[in-house]
Formats: sequence, structure tokens, C-alpha cells
Amino acid sequence: MIQVDNERALHDYTFTFYLKEGFSLVQSSDFLGKDYDTKEVYIIDDQNHIIAIISPAWARDAKGNKVNTYFTTNGNQLIQHIDFDQNSIFPIVADPLFEDIINSCAFAIAAFIGSTAFPIGKITKVKHFIQALGGLRAAVRAIKIAGGLAAAKRARGILGDLALELLGIAAIEHNCF
Repeated sequence: MIQVDNERALHDYTFTFYLKEGFSLVQSSDFLGKDYDTKEVYIIDDQNHIIAIISPAWARDAKGNKVNTYFTTNGNQLIQHIDFDQNSIFPIVADPLFEDIINSCAFAIAAFIGSTAFPIGKITKVKHFIQALGGLRAAVRAIKIAGGLAAAKRARGILGDLALELLGIAAIEHNCF
């Protein structure tokens, strides 16, 4: 957890990941393409599969207001940049959310996106749906709970299209539906 106590504090906070040989931190804009940027950061294995997701950066001031923040990467380092000034309401808190992809649905979708075995048009459509739903983590959550929650209702049309797009892709169909 990051706590920024005053305007003299650092604006950049670095988290070092000790990754296996061939693994890397990759921003979603680089993995999915700039047009499909979800602001997530992925840990990619040596087979170009997403094995972990770092959710988009967030920061809030003492009154709960959003503070502009974003991630960059440098090798095996994740850097969170937090934009604040003397007019900000301190303390400001931030906490990168890291999640291993142990969920078979998320892994199947991530493997599909990184694959070269499917037509680029189909992969592009899936990237679009993931972006529209708010990222890979959010897309999996929406698929799994698409039975009445407000977020799923809001995304019902997108989910329906995503489900149709994924039909016929055995690993995703088996693990997500």
C-alpha cells in the first residue's frame, strides 16, 4: 500500500517483480494494441501467455476522490505515477492489485489473445470486448456472474456478443461457459 502524506512526497513508486527467465511485465497497450488499452499490466510467460494481471492503477485522496495515476514498466519494475500537488487532500492512498491467473476462464481467454492459431479478425473482436468490459479481469468476472448483477446487466449486449464470438473455441467454451 502506498500512502502519500503531503505535497513533498514522491510521485513515483516502484515495485520490483522477481520473474523467471523469459517472463516479463507488459502493458495492455503493448499486448492488446493501443486501440484496446485497458490500463492493465500483464505478467507474460516465455510462451507469450498472460499468467498474472495487475489491475489499472488507482489512487484516492482523504475524501475518497480519485487522483490521477497510471503505471509504466521498466524491465521487471512496475512504476506507479501519482499526480498530486499542494492543493490535494492528503493523505492519498494507492495499492496495486495483483492477481495470478489461476482462473481457468481467464487463462483460456489470455491464451487465445496471445495465440497465432486464430484469425486476426476474431482476436481483434475479443480484444474489443475485453476493452469494452473494462479489462481481462472484469471480462472474466462479467462472464462468470452474468446472471443479474448491475454490471452484468449493463454489459449484457457486450457479453452476448463476446459469448457468440467465443463459441467454437473449445478451451474458452469449456472453461468459461
